[in-house]
Amino acid sequence: MKNIIPQFRIPAELIQHDIDFVADHGVKFEYGCSPDLTVEQLKNQGFHYVLIATGTDKNSGVKLAGDNQNVWKSLPFLREYNKGTALKLGKHVVVVGAGNTAMDCARAALRVPGVEKATIVYRRSLQEMPAWREEYEEALHDGVEFRFLNNPERFDADGTLTLRVMSLGEPDEKGRRRPVETNETVTLHVDSLITAIGEQQDTEALNAMGVPLDKNGWPDVDHNGETRLTDVFMIGDVQRGPSSIVAAVGTARRATDAILSRENIRSHQNDKYWNNVNPAEIYQRKGDISITLVNSDDRDAFVAQEAARCLECNYVCSKCVDVCPNRANVSIAVPGFQNRFQTLHLDAYCNECGNCAQFCPWNGKPYKDKITVFSLAQDFDNSSNPGFLVEDCRVRVRLNNQSWGVKHRQRRSVQQRTTGAERYVPHHQPCPPASSLSAGPRGGVIMLILKNVTAVQLHPAKVQEGVDIAIENDVIVAIGDALTQRYPDASYKEMHGRIVMPGIVCSHNHFYSGLSRGIMANIAPCPDFISTLKNLWWRLDRALDEESLYYSGLICSLEAIKSGCTSVIDHHASPAYIGGSLSTLRDAFLKVGLRAMTCFETTDRNNGIKELQEGVEENIRFARQIDEAKKAATEPYLVEAHIGAHAPFTVPDAGLEMLHEAVKATGRGLHIHAAEDLYDVSYSHHWYGKDLLARLAQFDLIDSKTLVAHGLYLSKDDIALLNQRDAFLVHNARSNMNNHVGYNHHLSDIRNLALGTDGIGSDMFEEMKFAFFKHRDAGGPLWPDSFAKALTNGNELMSRNFGAKFGLLEAGYKADLTICDYNSPTPLLADNIAGHIAFGMGSGSVHSVMVNGVMVYEDRQFNFDCDSIYAQARKAAASMWRRMDALA
Repeated sequence: MKNIIPQFRIPAELIQHDIDFVADHGVKFEYGCSPDLTVEQLKNQGFHYVLIATGTDKNSGVKLAGDNQNVWKSLPFLREYNKGTALKLGKHVVVVGAGNTAMDCARAALRVPGVEKATIVYRRSLQEMPAWREEYEEALHDGVEFRFLNNPERFDADGTLTLRVMSLGEPDEKGRRRPVETNETVTLHVDSLITAIGEQQDTEALNAMGVPLDKNGWPDVDHNGETRLTDVFMIGDVQRGPSSIVAAVGTARRATDAILSRENIRSHQNDKYWNNVNPAEIYQRKGDISITLVNSDDRDAFVAQEAARCLECNYVCSKCVDVCPNRANVSIAVPGFQNRFQTLHLDAYCNECGNCAQFCPWNGKPYKDKITVFSLAQDFDNSSNPGFLVEDCRVRVRLNNQSWGVKHRQRRSVQQRTTGAERYVPHHQPCPPASSLSAGPRGGVIMLILKNVTAVQLHPAKVQEGVDIAIENDVIVAIGDALTQRYPDASYKEMHGRIVMPGIVCSHNHFYSGLSRGIMANIAPCPDFISTLKNLWWRLDRALDEESLYYSGLICSLEAIKSGCTSVIDHHASPAYIGGSLSTLRDAFLKVGLRAMTCFETTDRNNGIKELQEGVEENIRFARQIDEAKKAATEPYLVEAHIGAHAPFTVPDAGLEMLHEAVKATGRGLHIHAAEDLYDVSYSHHWYGKDLLARLAQFDLIDSKTLVAHGLYLSKDDIALLNQRDAFLVHNARSNMNNHVGYNHHLSDIRNLALGTDGIGSDMFEEMKFAFFKHRDAGGPLWPDSFAKALTNGNELMSRNFGAKFGLLEAGYKADLTICDYNSPTPLLADNIAGHIAFGMGSGSVHSVMVNGVMVYEDRQFNFDCDSIYAQARKAAASMWRRMDALA
């Protein structure tokens, strides 16, 4: 610890304090011992018990081609750094690896004089990164940069580091997705390289000591850390690999408790005080000496964090808690248990990466074996894990493959009475609040009644006051009066006359632009639309990486829900991060609970035919992922695929042929911009001698699932073709105004007109207002009811692509609902509801949002912490802006 862990993490005086504490209690330290010392020799010297704590002080390093000698292994580097050696690393240091040691190396390197930049290179993605989240966030805070899905291959004497670009393939036997080499490489100029992978115990030394090892080269130990040699114990990292200090202390506690028990010496294990410690008392005893180590000014948060660190080692392995990158395994204090801290698995956090199974010293699979808290009824039903699901008036429990329900007789929420562990269970993926679930019969049927609502449909326009809506799982089953009498066992939620509408759909959006708000990158003048693309958007999308895309997706999903959207149709671009990018967005959609469709905008604008191929491949890959997810049915069916293309002027005929094959192979429709600016039309006429949609139709790319965005300058023939093929045009009024591209004077001629934002948020109330007002300003003939129909048409797009019914408050339609507080000063009628939206109701009235029968947003609140997401998004945005400035 003293030689390796940087002092900015743990001051040397704290470690020396512990060493002195041990020495003061009579422990003797013998230095300079022979490396050939064996267990047998120690016992011959009169020692009854031997505890081996030699750690993992060996680095395997990285095999690199090239002749650059400025390569360090992590542990020698940290040792020299802690000595205060005058290191000469140059300006740019790259660290290979993504564990906690890699974070320490990168942060330490930035503190070496002369170093201006430290970059961590990792061959997998952010989701698979083994470092603890807090270590990753502290590295980001220090300014460390990250390159995911990159693997070093060569380090030449001139400082050129060649990285192989990787993609993620199928999961391996441990559940982690395999990194697969692509044909692409990138280069960096690097002054020094630090390898922080492959920390191992010294197996030669252990063999010399006579310690038996298992088939994987790890010590063969029992639950107390005892080897097959009687009275010989392994403690700390040497037992199972690198972990936390407190976890290492925990293995020592278990071993020493076993030894004391054999000697009939009472330990703290059965001490009533020890097993019922109040964390605040521990903090009081510990004092304030290490408070500067926590990046938080919140004293309560610090108390909880430090108490957790201290108590984690209390005789429990907790390895699965240490190694989980998603914090899906947590230790919960349970007074009365012999081992007070029990491990609980959080289903909503787990992506089944397999880390916990890989490191489990008992060859278990904690993500399947541990008691599991479920957030969704669907997840409970589709799992075989032991665990429980808290619903409105009951708890559903499964143990030893048997399930039953515990139901409270009084109609008072179980969740309202739950005050213990649930308070400390964070939910990044929204779990259903009490109002969204009920105690239904066995088999997963859940009934909920929204009572006393004002049911409003925009098209066909309809208003019903004082009615109830009954929902079974994810579908509306009835709407009418007194439904609580028809369904006496259903849970209900009193709506107090609030407006309940079919869910609102944003039919064209760009979630990749979510971190562009208030952008501070150096943007050249943009006198026209093409220069705006080149100077702003085509630099921004090239600067996206996995992290910035993920947080952009999270932020946009949160704000879409808050604006009343239940569904968004997204159109994505990230040329530097193509493979796997749509899955990253899907993760963000599912975390928030938003229904969505997305695609990758195929283009040749950066890298020619290679880029076209990669874009098409990502669209096909993602569509197949969705198909597999639908078959598995282990999670809600909330995300669908389109086949994406940027615009006709950046997709040659070879690309259109590829897109045709992709549409044919996947059964999905095309999502493309067309005629957003006159340039697109002129380009098509000049190079291909065809109107835009006629050119697409030549490759069978216009059908009932096709979505064309903008279309300001479509010819009459193109509009006729669009209508004939039953395709959709999405109008984006605010974006057209912002980009100064003109106005679509043919809206009244479009058969299937929908509304989108083109990346300017997801506030469809605002978008409908602007669409109507701009239309009026341009002298158009349409009235608010036409734009209300266009807004509703987004649900028709959902129906065509999800194979279910959306958009009406009728039995058999999906329970995607927008719930509003709107105290109208005038009568609210079917004939004037569109006028109320155009001139009154806005996103500020959104009270709750239901998606797929689950209240993902209730009483203007999510069921998880949003502040930390926004904080991380700000950091990701700043990094992305810096990358933009580095691009030509």
